[in-house]
Amino acid sequence: MKPIIAHVIGEHLQSFNSVAGQGPTWADPLRVTGLVLQGLTREQSWNQYFTEYYSTNQKVLVLPIEGPLSRAGYYTPGYEWLAALLNSAAQDERYVGAVLKTNTGGGTADGAPILAAAVENFPKPILNWTNYCASAGVLVTAHADEQWMEDSSTSQMGSVGTILFYQNYAESLKQQGIKWEIIRAQKSPDKARINPLEELTTEARAELQAVVDAAQKEFEGIVKRGRMGKVKSEALTGKMFGPKDAIAVGLADRTGSLAQAINRVATLAKGTK
Repeated sequence: MKPIIAHVIGEHLQSFNSVAGQGPTWADPLRVTGLVLQGLTREQSWNQYFTEYYSTNQKVLVLPIEGPLSRAGYYTPGYEWLAALLNSAAQDERYVGAVLKTNTGGGTADGAPILAAAVENFPKPILNWTNYCASAGVLVTAHADEQWMEDSSTSQMGSVGTILFYQNYAESLKQQGIKWEIIRAQKSPDKARINPLEELTTEARAELQAVVDAAQKEFEGIVKRGRMGKVKSEALTGKMFGPKDAIAVGLADRTGSLAQAINRVATLAKGTK
C-alpha cells in the first residue's frame, strides 16, 4: 500500500473514496464528440465545451479545476490532462486569455507541478477565480496573473501545507485473530518496508518525514514565486482564510464574480496587444 502524500485539506479526504456528481463539467461527451467530428482536436473540443457553458465571453477560456486532484485523475481530470487543455488554449487563436474556475480541496503532491508549470508558462492573461481553493489548488494556480475570490461568506482559500497518510492495520488484525507474515527474498531485504502490516522502523519514519518536508518545500517555493513576494509567512502554515484575510496574507488579490473575472481577462488581453 503506497502512502498518499497530499496537498489536501482534511475535510475533503472523503472525496478520494466517493463518487460525487460533477454537474455539467464532464457530463456531456456527446457534445464533445460532435465538436471532434467538426474537425477540432480533443483538447480544443473540451475547451470549447467549457467556454460555451461557463464563459460570458467566448474569447476567454474558462477551465474548471474541481474536486480531488491527482496526476491521472480520480473522478475528475488529473493534472496532466488539465495541463494539456491549458497548453492547447495557449496556441488557440480563438482565446485571448483564460480563467481558472477553481473549486477544490486539493490533491496529491505527485504531478501538481505539471499543471503549475502550464499556468506559469501560459502566454496570455490568466486569472484564478475561486469559491474554494485549498492546498494543491493553491499550488497549481499560484502563477495566475491575479487571484480572485467569490465575494461570499463561504469562500475560502489556503491550506498551504503537506500531509502524508499512513495506516497500520497490525493491531486491528491481531484483535481479529489474523496473523500476517511477510517473507522477502534474501536479496531484497528492503522490499516494501513501508506497509500497513508492519510497524514503521525509525529509518522508515525518517524517510517518510523527509519526503513530506521536501514536498512542502517545493509547494512553498511555487507559491512564493507565483505570488511574487506578496505571500506572508502566516499564509504558509496550512490555515484556511476567508476573502478578506486571504487578501491580507497575500494569497488573493481581490473579490468579484466569475463574469467580472472574465471581463478582466478580456481587458488585460487588449492591453497586451
